[in-house]
Formats: sequence, structure tokens, C-alpha cells
Amino acid sequence: MEAKLINVAIDQARTSLTSQFMVLQSQFEHITPTMLKNVFKGKPVEDNDDAPKQGLKKQQTLLQAFDEHIEKFELMVQREMRSDNTLRHWRKLKRHITAFIKFQYKKSDLNFSDLSGLFAEELYEYLTLHKPKPLAEVSARKDVKWTRQIVKIGVKKDFITRNPMDGFKCSGGDVEVIPLEFEQVERIHRKKLHVDRLAEVRDAFIFQCFTGFAYQDIYGLTRDSITLIGPKREVAGSETRKNAGWRNGTYTPDCRRTD
Repeated sequence: MEAKLINVAIDQARTSLTSQFMVLQSQFEHITPTMLKNVFKGKPVEDNDDAPKQGLKKQQTLLQAFDEHIEKFELMVQREMRSDNTLRHWRKLKRHITAFIKFQYKKSDLNFSDLSGLFAEELYEYLTLHKPKPLAEVSARKDVKWTRQIVKIGVKKDFITRNPMDGFKCSGGDVEVIPLEFEQVERIHRKKLHVDRLAEVRDAFIFQCFTGFAYQDIYGLTRDSITLIGPKREVAGSETRKNAGWRNGTYTPDCRRTD
């Protein structure tokens, strides 16, 4: 008799839980066991009275984690351990994430537990397609990569068990480089630049175009590397280039290459 009463009580509890679960489904997108337990016991859905007893931590939001990281980064910049330019990028990234959350989720912030496996893809899509001034793909992937660092904080603090952004490929992959036409190179060569730094970069690029030297080899050259032969200036190759089968390039006054 006692066993029958127990079975009846179990069936009633199961029926009640099923009914309450269906009600919660109609009200909430995400349902946790704690929410169902609270309703079953007649408590408010979001009641967390048992949390301290279970040793659970108060949930931290994504933007709060950004603020925490930026605050630490500011101290490192003050001690010249990090770059101020990098700090500015972190601040700008936080603004991007704030705008993304409002656009995608219609919220002002997100808990770490709210982040799904699609978060990285949705962020990348927003940055490249929906942002008022869309980013280039390389820049967007960099922002996703940096955001993944912040989400990792949630894993370290046990707010979430894994990083939902880990599956997203942040590398840019192979980029097709379209070679310039000679006329385009010539226009770059003739362009008047009034900033010495830009002019130096332009001259280094033109030098590479007509000699075949790699960028890192240019700054290893000295005056002794250039020999005047009639109207031409011959640039002696480094030992590395000679061993690699390179022929010495000749550099004429008007920047045209002859072999």
C-alpha cells in the first residue's frame, strides 16, 4: 500500500513538473533546472537563495569583463608595459561590442551564459555587413579574436565551462594579391608626398619593384652595395640572394630595371 502511495506521488510530481516546464517554455527562451525547481517549490522563477549554499558565483556580464580588462590594461600602459595604441583599440572594440549586442540581441549587455556557439559568427557578420561603417574582413577577424580573449575570462572564472567562440577561425586565410600594372607603379613613383615617413616607405616599395630585393634586405644595404657603371647603378646582392640564384639588379636613375 505504501509503495502505491509513493508511486502516485511520483506520478503527480512528474505531471506537475511537465506542466510547469511547458509554462516556462512559453515565457523564457532559456530554462535552467533551478528555474523549474523554484516554480515547483512556489518560489519566484529567478530566486537564487540556494546559490551561496552551493558555492555559486554571481554572474558577470560580457561588458563588465571588458571594463575589467581595460582597467588593468590602463595600469600597464601607465607603467609602459603596453602600448597606448593597443589600449585605444580595446576601448574601440568595446564600443563595437556594445553596438553589436544592441543590434543583435536588443539588450544593453549579455551574461557569459547567454553566449551561444553562433556568437562569433554573428559578431563577424555584424562587423562586416551591418555595422554603419563595415570593417574589412581582416580587421573584423582581429576583433573577433580579441573578443574571444575576453570570453575566455568567463571560462577562467567558472561562469561558463567552455569558450563558445573557440570554433571560429580568426586567421584571414590566403589573400589574392593582384599585381600592379607598370603605369600604376610609375604613378606611385611620381607622386609628390609631403610627409617624409610616407615618402621613405614609397621609395622602399619602388626600389623593391625594380630590383627584386625583399623589404628586410633593403635596410641592410649600404653605399658600398651600389656601384656606378656608366649611367646605371648596380645593386650588389647579399650572400643570401646570391646563394638563392638571384641575379644582381641594376637600378637606373629613372627607376627602370635592366638585367
